[in-house]
Parts: sequence; structure tokens; C-alpha cells
Amino acid sequence: DWETTGIDPGAEPGTLYKVILEDDGTARWEKDDAYETEPQGDEFYIQGTHSNWDPVALERHATIPDLWTGTIELGSSGQEQFQIVADENQNMVYRPSSEMCTLKASPMAGPSSADREHAWLVRGSPGDSFRVEFFLQGRSKSILWVKE
Repeated sequence: DWETTGIDPGAEPGTLYKVILEDDGTARWEKDDAYETEPQGDEFYIQGTHSNWDPVALERHATIPDLWTGTIELGSSGQEQFQIVADENQNMVYRPSSEMCTLKASPMAGPSSADREHAWLVRGSPGDSFRVEFFLQGRSKSILWVKE
């Protein structure tokens, strides 16, 4: 059994706390300013070889908060590169930490400026269409692409 002061009921969504366990068995919650996040963006776009690197708006998912979706169609080479950009700002690009990345579970970098080589690479047959899903909630972010 332990007692807790709990989270501030007026806390903003996404606020991070650390829990301090005291010797007397109580748990104290304190806002953890060490994990304050930088601005991450309000609207998201996909850019890459499929769009001549022009940002194309992603759509908010109808029922899943913080999920954005879009589509890529593979050209004649059977592969396309892409990045996610926030607010059409080239200084707020989300991308893999490695070049020409084919792994969905690779660590994601950003938002910051990026060269075009730091992009995800989707391969398939010419004309294949892939749904791209970008999820961003607090410090959690992920990318997924699925053949349609």
C-alpha cells in the first residue's frame, strides 16, 4: 500500500511527470521539465521522389488522434523515397536516422532540416500504391507503410 498525491488535475495533455517514492511509502508527482518537447508541428505533409519533393498534405485519421495518412504510388523504377514535413517547414522534417532506409522500425530523427538522402525507401512493382501512416503523440512517433 502506498499513497500518492497524483497528477495535477489541470495539467495539459502530454505533460510529463516523474514519480518520486518517499521513504515513508508516499509517491509524489512532479512535472518533469527535462522532457519538455520542442514544437512538433500542427499539419503534416509527405514529400519525396513521388511528388518531385513538393509537400503533399497528409489527412488526419477520422477516429485515431495524432495519426496522419497519405498515399504513395510507385513510379516506373518500382521505388520511391519519402520524408514527413511539419507545417511545410523544411526545418521541421521527420526522417530515418540512416540514408535510404527500408526499415519501418528504424529510429526516427527530427523535426529538423534534412538532406534528401535521409529518407524512407519504399520498394515494389511500378504502379503499386502504399498507404503511409505517420503517428506523433508527445515523444512517441512512428511511421508505417502498407501496400494497398
